[in-house]
Amino acid sequence: MRLPCHFDEIIREEAASFIDRVDGVVMTLATQLDELLLYKPKNFLGFLSGQICGNEILEGLEQAARMGLENLKKPGQAILKDDFSAKTTKIRQTLTEHYIDKVREYHERITHDIFPIVINNMQQIEMRIIETMHAKYRPALETVIVNEIDGEFAGRRKSIEQRSRRFRDLIEEIEQISKNIDSLLLVTASESYGENA
Repeated sequence: MRLPCHFDEIIREEAASFIDRVDGVVMTLATQLDELLLYKPKNFLGFLSGQICGNEILEGLEQAARMGLENLKKPGQAILKDDFSAKTTKIRQTLTEHYIDKVREYHERITHDIFPIVINNMQQIEMRIIETMHAKYRPALETVIVNEIDGEFAGRRKSIEQRSRRFRDLIEEIEQISKNIDSLLLVTASESYGENA
């Protein structure tokens, strides 16, 4: 079913608005995730307090890179698979704690924040469609209804006029018959009066 062009336009505009709003929510959180991967210079107070100051991922990856470094520096020792298992565990732990958990948290926030946007968008569409119907289609509908009412009453009026015309014709016939009966009675009365005289 094809919607009238006004409704297509409303749906297109509101879809674009919806996408922009969802993109805004997602991009804000994606930017925050990207910031987790950027190096932040440590301030002097951070050194004194031992705080990492927002570089948790980079610090964790650096610690993983340094793990088992002594074994790798020995030229005569072969590189073993076990040399990398601790590194892999540390990398996974760091990314899980400081990035993947944030991604899950942001995913929940996005799914939570999307529903009000969807509801608001549907209300916007409904409001705009009602406004369009009132502005563009109501006058046309009123004209159609007036024409239908005029046609219906014209048909009824014509039917009533035809019935009243038939009644008038019947009344005229009855009057004519009554006059004919009167004249016959007069003629009959005068003939019977003439015979008696």
